[in-house]
Amino acid sequence: MHKFMATCRHPGAWLGDICGGESAFPLVVLFGLNAVDELDRTAFGILLPNIRDEFNLDNTKVLGLLALVSIAALVLQVPIAQYADRSKRVPLAIAGAVVWAFFSGMTGLATGVIMLTIARSGSAVGKAVIDPTHNSLLADYYPINSRSRVFSTHRAANAVGSFVGPLSAGLLAYAFGWRVPFLVFVIPTMIFAVIALKMREPVRGRWERQATGASDDVIATEETVPSYAESWRTVQKIESLKRIWWSLPFLATALIGFVALASLLYEQEFGLDERARGISSAIAEPFALVGLVLGSRIVTRRYLNDMRGLIRFLAKVAIATSIVAVAFAVIVGVKLMNMPEKLSLFWTASCTFTA
Repeated sequence: MHKFMATCRHPGAWLGDICGGESAFPLVVLFGLNAVDELDRTAFGILLPNIRDEFNLDNTKVLGLLALVSIAALVLQVPIAQYADRSKRVPLAIAGAVVWAFFSGMTGLATGVIMLTIARSGSAVGKAVIDPTHNSLLADYYPINSRSRVFSTHRAANAVGSFVGPLSAGLLAYAFGWRVPFLVFVIPTMIFAVIALKMREPVRGRWERQATGASDDVIATEETVPSYAESWRTVQKIESLKRIWWSLPFLATALIGFVALASLLYEQEFGLDERARGISSAIAEPFALVGLVLGSRIVTRRYLNDMRGLIRFLAKVAIATSIVAVAFAVIVGVKLMNMPEKLSLFWTASCTFTA
């Protein structure tokens, strides 16, 4: 408690500790851009029943649209990452924010299914830009021994955005209609994009060269970027990374799209409107911060130099998450419980799943 109060009194010192003495400005800006990207994505999930009814779609078609958007984000990441390796990443991150802000606004103005599909596919640029550019920038802005804290803080933006997004989207949609949240979310995105113009491009790989004891001239000199083929051969040699690749399709099936599926379930099984769905979804998100803090401490203290142990730890977390996912289906199927009891258990499982 004493440490928490000290953090509240001196947030600058707290951020300085996280950043290893380096400027916290890039982390704050990238945190904001990461958070506002979640606003649009979580809003679409929470308002999916409204959008489905607006365009006379069924669950299969609207979930198919969601899958198409996810595929678009995945396909775009590789070429964007390749381009980021060979160009300045700060302008690319800013351009990505502007593009997804445009398509977020386009979602709110969509008049047909085709226009909606284009808007949602374009909004996938946000996720496609954030992963390759933000992670790379953070690795070059901050020292190696601070990266676990820096990346955990940056990742916390997803929890913040996933809390603010459903809550604000549900309230705005309840008061003004489902289109308004997507138009409103353009504003904070553009604000952070403008602020990001003050960021400077860091030197690639400076901290790694400094760790080897290189001279100042060598540290300030960027290495030649490898070709795509050479990069592919390099990552193929990392066995732990290959295991993660093989596991991702199974993990993604269980995790991606949960907000949308939960929103449909809230609407069909519990009869919740957009306001209640937004509040129900937002309730679980603070537990993601709890999971991030605990996970960051565990990784930093126990697995910083033990990659094999880290992979095993992640596997255990994935198994536990799968068990909780099964609990959702079980809770809905139990007929001996009344609706408030079911909803309470559903919220509990949702909080555990998020953490």
